[in-house]
Amino acid sequence: MKRRDFLRDGFLATTGVLLSPKISFARVSVKPQKFLIIGAGLSGLVTAYELNKLGHDVTILEAQNRIGGRVLTWREPFAENLYAEAGAARIPFDHETTLKYVKEFNLPLIPFYSSTGKFIRLKNGKPQAVNWGKFADATDVVMQLEKPEYWHKIKGGNDQFTDAFAEKLTGKIRLNSKVVKIEQDAKQVSVTSKENGNLETITGDFSIITIPLTVLRNVEFQPALSAAKQEVIQKTKYDSASRVFIETRRRFWEDSGLNG
Repeated sequence: MKRRDFLRDGFLATTGVLLSPKISFARVSVKPQKFLIIGAGLSGLVTAYELNKLGHDVTILEAQNRIGGRVLTWREPFAENLYAEAGAARIPFDHETTLKYVKEFNLPLIPFYSSTGKFIRLKNGKPQAVNWGKFADATDVVMQLEKPEYWHKIKGGNDQFTDAFAEKLTGKIRLNSKVVKIEQDAKQVSVTSKENGNLETITGDFSIITIPLTVLRNVEFQPALSAAKQEVIQKTKYDSASRVFIETRRRFWEDSGLNG
């Protein structure tokens, strides 16, 4: 099984029929509830967006001074109209949920990979100009690229994606709100966050946590989570990645027939 198929099928198995295109859901009339959503990454934004559409009261608490989480488009300090994706960059053709919202917000997609020019791969310590096939083979250890037309990006920067959610959630996102404690009983949940050095507690009917487990480790729970959940939170590891961005005055690589 290819890596992308494994991830996709594993996700669908985990979520059951929730994302199945064969299942249609009708709106259910329920009493509006107050939801406290922790994290303004894509998971938190999507959750708040959908609950808000259903008429619920939502508040997102985000520890950073920006939204987006792992979607991070850098526009500074680059020249005007230039930007770089420091976070999520590619949208595969089979990320159906992502593409659903891209279409809903009328965001234009463009190819991620060039269809002209040669690619560069490193073999035996030396760079080589190769076609798509050999380039895709060289990256196979990380993921299967298969066809170049399988990959897209949002024209003008992927931050437009998260900004579109935020626009629909105006007044419902609190930045610089680092959650430090979550308490719950049979009636409500209380979330305490640190804002500008001060502790503030808000209450709601439910809290939905969408932050990485490495961050969740620093949040106190009352009552405490089960031993099994605590073990997962403490032991789960994340891979890291680095990117280097260099701005040049001209596309000098095109002189050598390379696509950049």
